[in-house]
Amino acid sequence: MSEITTSGTDARPTSHLWVVGLATASLVLVTLALCLGPVPFDPARAVRALSGDGPAWERTVILELRLPRLLVAAMVGWALATSGTALQSLFKNPLADPGVLGVSAGASLGAVLAIASGLAAVSASVLPMSAALGAALAALLLVGLATSAAERTISLLVLGVALSSLLSAITALVVALSLADYLVAQQIVYWLMGGLEARTWDHVLGGLAPIALATVLLQLRARELDALQLGEIEASVLGIDVPRARLVLVLATAILVGTSVSIAGSIAFVGLLVPHAVRLVAGARHGMLVPLSGAVGALFVVAADLVARTALAPREIPVGVITALVGAPLLFALASTRSRA
Repeated sequence: MSEITTSGTDARPTSHLWVVGLATASLVLVTLALCLGPVPFDPARAVRALSGDGPAWERTVILELRLPRLLVAAMVGWALATSGTALQSLFKNPLADPGVLGVSAGASLGAVLAIASGLAAVSASVLPMSAALGAALAALLLVGLATSAAERTISLLVLGVALSSLLSAITALVVALSLADYLVAQQIVYWLMGGLEARTWDHVLGGLAPIALATVLLQLRARELDALQLGEIEASVLGIDVPRARLVLVLATAILVGTSVSIAGSIAFVGLLVPHAVRLVAGARHGMLVPLSGAVGALFVVAADLVARTALAPREIPVGVITALVGAPLLFALASTRSRA
């Protein structure tokens, strides 16, 4: 079968500077995330604690508090950025992301229902499974409503906003009905605010497998993502089973978004902004775009969380507020740059 070679999907030459830049940024951010906080560490002490040496309290701070939080932030950023990459290509719309399309709202509703019903207290796996199911149902409903490629391009945002509003209204209703139980209502509201406070190794272990699985699914479907950017008819001509590819992509996206929302709440702009920025530099070949977007998304959320917990220390800002404050101006700048191009 012939290789897909369109101007919309041709990969631009990717320099080793990408690898060097990401590695350098990762080293700097990991060092800062482990060293900065109410109790500051110098890098030598942080490394000593990571290796299991030093006082017990230092090992506890680094290994039980800061390292799991760092890993959860990276996982959430990776999940949101890769899911945004897939959705933008699936719907041929650069504004498609989990928040805009209602997938995040579906995940939030699923998680809130699990908390309100008491099912989340039964097992640690119920909350992420409920969030993933809510995300999957929302995504499948949106795909069903946008029945043709032309309609999907034109009406996707309208359908997504409508679906997101509907699901958010249902979520608000569940919250209102839960106010009689203060503890449940407090848990729901605290969770809906998002953030990465008090994240533990349980959150890391609970999110790692589904995010890794969904990432592998997207990576294996990189060629289908390339083809779908041309349109469904063109993709079918190239031998792509479009309904099956769409179903797998929606499932992978739902797993990523559902898992992310279940361990960190809703965090905006990552899935919308990061794929835009990476695509401008690295091109649109998904074999490279998916992992690069994931890596940049991970670094973005780690950096945002670092600001969230240090800017007004000892108080913390929800990390979603930081991503929105940074993401909105950057998106304006990207849109302005592309409109002048």
